[in-house]
Amino acid sequence: NVPASGAYCYTPALNVTERPASGYTFSGAVCRHTNTHSNSYVEPTESSAVDGDTTVNPQARRIDFKVSLYEWVKCWVTNTRDTGTVTITKHVVPAPGTTDTGKFDLTLDGAVEAQDVADGGSTGSVAVPTGDHAVGELAGTGTSLDDYGSSIACDDGNGTVTGARINVTKGSAWSCVITNVRKVPPPPETTPAPVTTPPATPSAQPPTTPAAIQVLSESKTSPKPGTARLRGPTGCPIRATTASVTGKRIAKVTFYLDGKKVRTVTHPDSHGRWGLRVTPRTLPYGRHRLRVVVTFVAGSTTKSKTLSLSFTRCHAAVVTPKFTG
Repeated sequence: NVPASGAYCYTPALNVTERPASGYTFSGAVCRHTNTHSNSYVEPTESSAVDGDTTVNPQARRIDFKVSLYEWVKCWVTNTRDTGTVTITKHVVPAPGTTDTGKFDLTLDGAVEAQDVADGGSTGSVAVPTGDHAVGELAGTGTSLDDYGSSIACDDGNGTVTGARINVTKGSAWSCVITNVRKVPPPPETTPAPVTTPPATPSAQPPTTPAAIQVLSESKTSPKPGTARLRGPTGCPIRATTASVTGKRIAKVTFYLDGKKVRTVTHPDSHGRWGLRVTPRTLPYGRHRLRVVVTFVAGSTTKSKTLSLSFTRCHAAVVTPKFTG
């Protein structure tokens, strides 16, 4: 075993072998050297000459080199993160005799990869690091998930997995299908036809005093209340995504990130959403809280509503090469 700081060694031909950390592959190395030809050593830098005695074998994860008297050889090893791919496709089954117009957002690890897709829509192939990943969906424009039954099936060529979680291995290609079956509403209740009875012949009645006329006040229509729903990044998102509010009777939406006001939106976009673009890589590492204050139009008589969600910017894995020789 050779420590990362290096070691003194005899001058014959030598070799070292690396065992990469889990989830990484040895993809190459560059070795540089110095030789003072005197009783001293100078540590090589990245601008030092490439050592011509060194050969690198990526398949064997081995570096072969020779060391001369007073020579210092230093190698920079490159490890590449192992990845696979995930493709999510939407399949919608309409109610019998109908055409379904439902739209859905397809998500991977909580981030929206395809927005407002219908039957047959897809995220395309998305590259992800190896490990566990979550496949899911959100309701798109004008759609409620309560109107559908839902199921998820994923296949990487080695068998089908049902459910939202999959384990991506190096070079694997997962294909996931989210199926939504439109629920059939119950038939309307029928009201029996009224029975008509012939009117009876009125008998003579004594004259009566006209009854007082009761005046009924006209009923007023109740104001429609406002509604709001927040959705956005969760977990450890890697890519930029949009936190958005949807609902009815909204006048404006104010976004606060970690207690600081970052944006006020007074008009929705073309999809009826009041949104804020969130880019995790621009934020400090750690947990972040997004708070949203929704103000409704005056005629709704609905008080302002506060919604919130949280997510974390996670540290990338730190890899320390390990050598055996």
